[in-house]
Amino acid sequence: MHGIKKSLNKVNQYVNEKIGTSKPTAYDETYIQMEKDVDQLIKMFYDLSSKIGDILQPNPHVRAKMAAYSHLAKIRGDTNSESYQHTTKSLANSLIRESNTFNKCTLFSEALRETGQSFGDIAQYNQEFDHTVKTKVLEVIDSIMKGKIATSVKLRRKVHSNRLMYDSRKRKDEKSIKTTQAHTKFRDSLSKSKKQMYNVVYKSQVFENISILESLVNSQIELETNSLNSLENLSKKLAEIK
Repeated sequence: MHGIKKSLNKVNQYVNEKIGTSKPTAYDETYIQMEKDVDQLIKMFYDLSSKIGDILQPNPHVRAKMAAYSHLAKIRGDTNSESYQHTTKSLANSLIRESNTFNKCTLFSEALRETGQSFGDIAQYNQEFDHTVKTKVLEVIDSIMKGKIATSVKLRRKVHSNRLMYDSRKRKDEKSIKTTQAHTKFRDSLSKSKKQMYNVVYKSQVFENISILESLVNSQIELETNSLNSLENLSKKLAEIK
């Protein structure tokens, strides 16, 4: 019953603030800026994850199919995940298959086979890139979102709840013990929220965020370097065959 009464007091206070009959306790500018920065960080992580997903799985139809497969697999408790079929792999398979339609001793058959094997290697590099980015970028982002950022959001909600309770008490009797207790609770939660947001936006989390970008860049460099080496070797082989 006591909990219901507190909830009703908060709702009543919220309504009074909305209609302008009660003025809420204002947060300081530092806290307001921290809230904006955390919100922007959340937006950035969501957007980054989405765009990286587009890079790893560029075909929207296949992406939707795999998302549905992944959802069903989770329901069934199946831990095996289906890998994305890159178009490079399809090209490699086609080239190797076509090489077998010609006399294997012909130069063209050999050229097709070498080209197919090279593109097959590139497809494998893409698979390795996908795995690395998923584990070192997307999973890290997901961990941050479910960990530090989720805690930050939870503490902000607590601050808002305690602030409503404090303002409700103050509106009824500014000098009562309950008002003092509510104020203390509000200030304590505000302090905890500030520390958490500071850590997320300005302190240790900054280095982790930079490391995420570094992992993405290094993975891309490795993919491009391996692919370039494979194509350069292929070019030399084709020149020799010719």
